[in-house]
Amino acid sequence: MAVRNGDLTEKWYEYVYRDRDESVRRFVDNYPDERALSVSCDRFGHDYRFVRPLLSNPDEALRAGKAALSRFLASETDRELQDVYLRVSDLPAKSEVSLADLRATHLNGLYTTRGVVADTGPSRPKVVRAAFRCAKCEDVTRHVPQTGREFRSHAKCPRCSSVGYLF
Repeated sequence: MAVRNGDLTEKWYEYVYRDRDESVRRFVDNYPDERALSVSCDRFGHDYRFVRPLLSNPDEALRAGKAALSRFLASETDRELQDVYLRVSDLPAKSEVSLADLRATHLNGLYTTRGVVADTGPSRPKVVRAAFRCAKCEDVTRHVPQTGREFRSHAKCPRCSSVGYLF
């Protein structure tokens, strides 16, 4: 049985915002330094009519949560919060999937997994072939193959022998 978006919004409002929880008030006070509101799934109890759509269609459920947050804020403050994110924690045990078992069937659902972050860094796209424009004569050198982590260009322009290139 499908749950209407209005019902989801009402349930978010009932479970999270209606009692004016301390964490919600703290979130409103700390905005814009804090943009994410964490909500424990335990707050929803055993209401399968709310938890099931949250797990199977999280985009719609989180949109409803943002609508309920906007409704709450309209009654509490004159500020309008933008770029606000809802985080749901403490999902039911049945929503846990090991990384080895994660498949395409899990797309568009809300799941939890366990792991250890070994290293972080900025993500950069891998360049396979690159074209360079000479900064002096604007001649374009195409298809310089890229291998490994180092970015390679020609040592000098084949046309004017300049060493300055633009990617």
